[in-house]
Amino acid sequence: MLKKRFRMRWPTTWRHLLAAMTNERDHASWSLFCERYSAVLHQFCRARGLQSADADEVVQMVLIAVNRQISRFDYQPNRARFRFWLMKVLNRSIWKVRHRRREDFLAEPNGLEHPGGDDLLEFGEAVFEVAVQRVRPEFTREEWEVFERTWRRDEPHALVADTLQRRISWVYRTKFNILHRLEEQVVLLSADIASPGGLTG
Repeated sequence: MLKKRFRMRWPTTWRHLLAAMTNERDHASWSLFCERYSAVLHQFCRARGLQSADADEVVQMVLIAVNRQISRFDYQPNRARFRFWLMKVLNRSIWKVRHRRREDFLAEPNGLEHPGGDDLLEFGEAVFEVAVQRVRPEFTREEWEVFERTWRRDEPHALVADTLQRRISWVYRTKFNILHRLEEQVVLLSADIASPGGLTG
C-alpha cells in the first residue's frame, strides 16, 4: 500500500480508443489497449496475492472478455465509467482462478458485481506502480533517491539536500520532474470513460 496517494486528473479521451476497437479490423487499437492495460492488470493481480502464472491467466481472461464484448461499445456519459466495468470483470476472473479447483463451482458472490472504493484505489495503485517501473530508468540513482525520500518517506527537502550535498532547489526540481513524468505515464495508462453500453462480464 502506498504511503501517499498520487492525486491527479483522469482522462476522458480514451472513449475514442474504445470506439475504434469496435472495428474488428482495427488491430492497431486493440494492440494499443493490450499494451497499456496488460501490465496494470497483472500488477493488480499480484497485489491481490496471485502468483505470476495465475496473474497471467487472469489478464488473458479479462482481455478475452473485453475483446468479445467491445463490439457493443456505446459511449454514454451518464453510464458507469469503463474502469468500473473492467473491475467487475477483473474481480470475477480472479475469483474463478482462485476457485477453479473446487468440485462444486459455485456462483460468484454478489460482491463481485459492484466494485467498491477499495477496488478502485488498488487499481489506481497498480497503475501508479506500472508508471514507476516505466519512469525509473529515465533517472539516475541519486535523482530517484530524492523521490523516494521526499515523496515516499516525507523526509524534509533540506535534509535530503544536505545529505546529498546538493542545493535545495535541485532537490525540489528533481522531485517535480519525476512526479511530472509519473503523471504523464498514469494518464497514458488510465481510463475514465463511460462503460461500453450493455456489456456484461
